[in-house]
Amino acid sequence: MDAAASVIAVVQITEQILTLCYTYAKGVKDAPADIERLKRELKDLNAVLNGAEELLKGPHKEKLSTSQKLSTSLKECTAELETLSLKLVTKSGDLHQHWFSRSRLKWPLEKEEVNKTIESLHRHRANFNTSLTINQAFERIEDDERNRILDWMSPIQYGEHHDTVRDKRTPDTCEWLIQRETFRQWEDKNTALIMWLSGSPGTGKTFLTSRVIDRIQSRLDAGTKTKEGFAFFYCNRNEDIRRNPLSVFQSYARQLAAVAGQPKLVQKQLRSLWQESRTKAQKFGMESCKTQILASINLYDRTTLVLDALDECELASRIVVMDTIKLLLSRATKPLYVFVSSRPENHIRKFFHHMPNVEIQATDNSEDIKKFVHAEVVRHPNWHDMPTELRDDIERTILTQSQGMFQWAYLQINQILGLQTQAAIRNRLGKLPIGLKSTYDEIYNQISSGDDHDKAIADRAFMWVACAIKPLSDKAAEQLEILAFVGD
Repeated sequence: MDAAASVIAVVQITEQILTLCYTYAKGVKDAPADIERLKRELKDLNAVLNGAEELLKGPHKEKLSTSQKLSTSLKECTAELETLSLKLVTKSGDLHQHWFSRSRLKWPLEKEEVNKTIESLHRHRANFNTSLTINQAFERIEDDERNRILDWMSPIQYGEHHDTVRDKRTPDTCEWLIQRETFRQWEDKNTALIMWLSGSPGTGKTFLTSRVIDRIQSRLDAGTKTKEGFAFFYCNRNEDIRRNPLSVFQSYARQLAAVAGQPKLVQKQLRSLWQESRTKAQKFGMESCKTQILASINLYDRTTLVLDALDECELASRIVVMDTIKLLLSRATKPLYVFVSSRPENHIRKFFHHMPNVEIQATDNSEDIKKFVHAEVVRHPNWHDMPTELRDDIERTILTQSQGMFQWAYLQINQILGLQTQAAIRNRLGKLPIGLKSTYDEIYNQISSGDDHDKAIADRAFMWVACAIKPLSDKAAEQLEILAFVGD
C-alpha cells in the first residue's frame, strides 16, 4: 500500500472510531470525560492526516511517499486504531440493539487504558507532523548542483579523514568506551548534553572517537524511527584548514544539509542562500554557518556532533569553538548531543568540568594495546611465526610499561620487530625507554649516531618544523628531504 492509500485508510478508521465515540457519548449514562478527551485527540489526528493527504497530491508527493518514518508511523497507527475499534465494537455488542431496547451502553475502556491510547495517538501525530515538516523543508535537485552547493559550504574531505583513522584502528578495539556507563547515559539521554573524552598524548583518543563515529553511523545506516542529524570533524594541528573554527562549523553545516538515506535532497533555505551568495560573491561565513546548523538541529528529531582533538586548534580558536557549541546548545529546540575529545588542558577542563566526561586511564586501554601489539606481531613478514613464549613476553612487557599510551606502544613494537634475532628482541625488552620523551630522545640519538648525511637530513627537517611560521602540511613535510640535498 502506498503512502496516499495508507493515509486514507487511517483517516477512514479514525472517522469510524469517532462515530463510535459519539454513539457512546449519547448512550452512556453520565458519559465520562475520557470519551471527550479521546474524541479531541482523534480529531487532531484526523486534521494532520488530512493535511498529509493534501500534500501527497502536491509537489512533495515523491518525498513524502518515500519517507520511511511516515510509512512506519502509518503502519503502527493503523494497527493501534484497528485494535481500539475492535474493543469499542466488541465490548458494546450491537449498538442498534441498545437503542432499540433503550438499555444503557457501558463505556468499555478504563481510564488508564484511555490515557495510554491518547498518549500513543499523540506520539503518532507528532511523528506525522515531523515527517511533513522535514519533507517540506527539503527539495530534490540534480547531483551536479547539489555537489556545487555542498562544496561551496565546505571542501573538507571529512569522510576520507575518518576512513584513514578507522583503517589504522586495530579490529575489536575501543569497545570499552562504548560499554562505559557514562557513554551509554550520554547516548540515551533525551536532552541536550555534552560528553568530553580526555586523555594524555598518545592514549588513543582519535581511535576512540572514530569508534564513536562508527557506532552512530551504523545506527543511522540500520534505519531508525526518528530523523537524525549527524556530523563529525577531526582537527589536525598540521593542517591550517583543520584547526580553523570556521572550517569545523562549515563542515558540520554541510553534513547536516541533507537527510540520511536521501542524498539527493537538500534544504530549501540552503539552496536559496547559495544562490544569493553567488549573486553577491559571498562566502559561507561563520554567522551563516551558525544559522544553518541551528536550522538543521531544530529540523531533526535529534542531532549529534562529534569533534576530535579540540586541543589541536590554537588557543583562540578553541575558545571560538567552545563558545559556538555553547551557543548551539542554548538555542537548540530539539535534542543536541555533542562529543568532544581533547587533552586535559586547564581551560578546556574548566569548560567541561560540570558535564559528563571520561578521562582515559592506563587500565582502560590495556586490552586494546594488547590486541594492537598482537596484531602487529602476527602480520609482520619476519616475525609472524615467532615462538608463543616470546610473543607473550613482548605483549606483557609493552602492556606493563605503556601506561595506556598507544603512541609509545606503537614506537616500541616498530623498534622491536625491526630486530633480526630473538636474542636481540629479549635484550631490547630489558631496556625499553620510559615515556614518550625518552623514546623520542632515543630515536634521535640513533639518527645522530648513524650516517652523517642521514643526520643532516633529519636536522634540517627538525629546523624547518621548529622555525615554520605555521605547522607544515604533510605534503610540505615530504619536500624536506628534497631540500636537504640542496647545497648550503
